[in-house]
Amino acid sequence: MKYTFGKRPYGPESTPEEIQAMRDRIYVHGPGILYWRELPVQSLFHLDIFEQRLKELSDDLSAYDLIVDLVEASPPGPQIRE
Repeated sequence: MKYTFGKRPYGPESTPEEIQAMRDRIYVHGPGILYWRELPVQSLFHLDIFEQRLKELSDDLSAYDLIVDLVEASPPGPQIRE
């Protein structure tokens, strides 16, 4: 089942289902190609989840290309830009 994210930042209070849905937005698109599908609203918490997932998927790769899909994303707020 596909999870639909609201237009709000997600933080440590996120449910296990929400956290798994965040993790699922970083995946192997093809050999040596990873895909990052950004959330509608960015948060430091979700960026940590994404970073962990990206590391898991790239640990065995000597190099990789990263596709970053920003179609759903709003411009980042000041905390994220910092």
